[in-house]
Amino acid sequence: MNLQLSKIINKRFPSSSRNRVINLKIVLLWGVFLTLQMVTISFAQNDVNFERISTEQGLSQNSIVRIFQDSRGFLWLCTFDG
Repeated sequence: MNLQLSKIINKRFPSSSRNRVINLKIVLLWGVFLTLQMVTISFAQNDVNFERISTEQGLSQNSIVRIFQDSRGFLWLCTFDG
């Protein structure tokens, strides 16, 4: 930082005043962050539907090892037997 600029800042804002300004900025940033988080959570999709799939519906096993989704949106369920 330029020496003249730091002298001007030190004259206009004593260290205690600068600390209060910095603390106020931090509190305001946290407030904005938390508000955005609450808004995001409130607009999140709440109606998630699950369907239970087992060997009765065609799986080779009831234990699924991995789940993949292809480019067309189909889910591929991987079991130990394929």
